[in-house]
Amino acid sequence: MKPLMKSALAGLLLAGLAMTAQAKDEKADALANKIVLEMTQELMSQHNTNGKEPSDEEVGRLFLKKMHDHLGEFRETMHEDCVQEYGKDKESQCKCATGKLDYEASFALMEKQLNDASPAEIEKESKAIIKNEKAVYESCGLEYHEETE
Repeated sequence: MKPLMKSALAGLLLAGLAMTAQAKDEKADALANKIVLEMTQELMSQHNTNGKEPSDEEVGRLFLKKMHDHLGEFRETMHEDCVQEYGKDKESQCKCATGKLDYEASFALMEKQLNDASPAEIEKESKAIIKNEKAVYESCGLEYHEETE
């Protein structure tokens, strides 16, 4: 099931890049790992039942479904990671920011990537999401931190 794990890890990386640009990612990463584990178990069960390897598209769609299923948990972990990064005194600002972030736009971007949208379209939408995140954080009284890697 090596291709399955590659796809799941690629999905995890994509979600991390698309949805956690501001948080330190510790708890968000733990939740993403939980989702990948659920996916792996579900996909292995399906594989054992029908003997077919899932396609990359099936893995990606399952990942998006699981992200939707765990959106409440994801928002909470984003809040906790934000507080860890910005400090306890910024808790209300973090709640504001994580409550206003457009998770659906990130899901839509991931969906487009699954559907082989053009790199230019992906880049344009990624920039729009980042611009929106910056505006959200600043409107909630938090300084926006650019990702550095």
